[in-house]
Amino acid sequence: MCLLRQYLPLFRRAHSTLARECLIGDVSLKNMRTVISFLLVATIAFAGPVKMDVGKGDVAIAYDPTQPNEKISIVWLSYCIGRLHYFVQHRGEYPKKITGTLVPKFREEVEGRFTGLDTYKNMLGKKFEADAYWADVKAVSEAGFLDEYVWTYFFRDSWPLSEKPMKISEFTIWKKDHLSSHTPATYGALTSKKG
Repeated sequence: MCLLRQYLPLFRRAHSTLARECLIGDVSLKNMRTVISFLLVATIAFAGPVKMDVGKGDVAIAYDPTQPNEKISIVWLSYCIGRLHYFVQHRGEYPKKITGTLVPKFREEVEGRFTGLDTYKNMLGKKFEADAYWADVKAVSEAGFLDEYVWTYFFRDSWPLSEKPMKISEFTIWKKDHLSSHTPATYGALTSKKG
């Protein structure tokens, strides 16, 4: 099933050829760049925070296309889509009834950051110049520490210690030289449709 159809029925009435192809075709995370580019244009119409209904499921993307700024917000939307993709693929790992804001699982958070980073790398220099946060995440990923980064900066008590990445001590040393002025950030979330 097409991710755009499954996750963002808000765009089902789109009139462009690109939108029709994305709604009918099979869109995987590997070719999400086209979908993200389309969403970049589509989200310009929103003036503030929105909650995107994501189909028949019980979660929605809570997203503000003005945060942290309009140019980089599309990367944060792709972060949310990455998390949503993980959620849908692993629905059985979550409570049957979702209420409030969904606390991400470790692998879900990694997939979200990875998807956002992929969008950032593909749009860098084309749609926007470097962003301090995502430039740091890019350096982390290129050094092979994305899992360790997520664990260190976004740890949740609900994450099983069995999932703790093996290179935490190496990352701790690496980050002293490479992330000394880094500020962790998150814009966007998955929430229940009802609240």
